[in-house]
Amino acid sequence: MLLNMVSLPFVLYHVYQWHVWSLMANLLILPVFSWLIFPVTLIGGLLGLKFPVVAQLCTHLLGWFTQGLDTIAHFPGMITFGKPHIVLVVLLVGLTLVLLTRHRQRTVIIALAVTYAASFLMIHYPVKGEVTFFDIGQGDSFMIREPYGKQITMIDTGGDVFFGGHQVKKRSRALRLNINYMQSMGIHRIDALCLSHQDADHVGFVGDVLKTMAVKRLYIPWGMAANPQFMQRIRPNLNQTQLISVRAGQTILART
Repeated sequence: MLLNMVSLPFVLYHVYQWHVWSLMANLLILPVFSWLIFPVTLIGGLLGLKFPVVAQLCTHLLGWFTQGLDTIAHFPGMITFGKPHIVLVVLLVGLTLVLLTRHRQRTVIIALAVTYAASFLMIHYPVKGEVTFFDIGQGDSFMIREPYGKQITMIDTGGDVFFGGHQVKKRSRALRLNINYMQSMGIHRIDALCLSHQDADHVGFVGDVLKTMAVKRLYIPWGMAANPQFMQRIRPNLNQTQLISVRAGQTILART
């Protein structure tokens, strides 16, 4: 548990998120790794080349273990903390190391709690707003964040274009650009996601945004809801998102 506490500031600095089940998962993985994963890997490596059946069996066992971890990762409890300042990271690590010495533990625990809380509040409730343009390539995407995080608006998501039937980029850049930046700023929700038109370079990543972020309202141009390909792409990820079609100053709720 203390090792997890020492690593937590580094995890937040690089990943920006922390799952409340990660501590329990790590405690469970330690004995399982020693009793199951390491022996299975060793047996598969030594006997797999000569006995393919053994290799296949070991592969299935490791695959089931990975699926179990993925299942735990999808449990509710993911906290988007944001990226703490490097000074706070050093302070948090230092306080945790002092806690390991068991010297004035109560004072150190209070100091840790206050530092984490202050860092969280600084990230999630900034005094100033911001307008951020994402370098997504050919398409456009930008975010408007009001002071103290009162309202988060995203206009277009960007997307990969197709030339001659081939996709320019096979891996979604939204996960490492738009979404990655927003999570580093402690943003896990979007109050209004506005799509200007249905070209792939402007809305191609809408599925990734809906899947990763909690989007309250999705605004689309009038008639876009009649596009079956577009609706097929977003419908599985709408969840609690309100889909709103806009026409000539009117706002009409589209039924999906």
